[in-house]
Amino acid sequence: MMKTVKYLSLTVGCILFLSLSSGAIAGGAGFFLSSGSGWSEFELDYDNGQELDYDDNLKSVGIGFIIDTGLLSSRTFNYRLSAGFEHVEYQDYDIDLHRIVLDHTFGFAVIRTNQFRTWVGPQIRSSYSFGDDNITDYDRVLGFGIGINIGTNMAVGPSAVLSFDSGYRFTGHGGDFKEVIEGSPNEGDFSSLEGEAFFKMSFMFQSPRSRPYPSPRPPGVPVYRR
Repeated sequence: MMKTVKYLSLTVGCILFLSLSSGAIAGGAGFFLSSGSGWSEFELDYDNGQELDYDDNLKSVGIGFIIDTGLLSSRTFNYRLSAGFEHVEYQDYDIDLHRIVLDHTFGFAVIRTNQFRTWVGPQIRSSYSFGDDNITDYDRVLGFGIGINIGTNMAVGPSAVLSFDSGYRFTGHGGDFKEVIEGSPNEGDFSSLEGEAFFKMSFMFQSPRSRPYPSPRPPGVPVYRR
């Protein structure tokens, strides 16, 4: 329980830091909900030389904070950063992992209007996971992933934007595990490769200086130059 509180506090700290920093970014910020499903290939390398490989199916749900440099911008490029907390369930072996994630998405617009934007681009993920099953604790599990992401941003108010995006991602993980079988502890290294289809819904507010496509100057209004 204390470990979970510790990492939740770390996540909240990252969110607050990004929230304060986002004021300097010409874009918008808000919150997201996510879900995903896919497959995983595990490998356990025991310190005694034994190895164990197995496959599993996974499902994930997440929540977190998101910033975007071009929600409805007239520019082609936008950078999107999301920081969040995921719960991952491996169904066949009943493994529950908690995951702190950072996703970096580099979007390129294919449709741009002052009310609607569709974009596509690569995504890079980094993560830190911890959790357990009935007999095994997994800790200090670091992850790195790459994928493809496509999304749509829609204006739903003067400054509010609703965003939907989805994609597919491959992620590799590595860390430590410790299990107790019949009172005898076994330890070793843990690694996995995952493929996951994901979906994310975000609600964001644009910063005042990033409002798209400024209204043209009315005819006859002079331009004052310094």
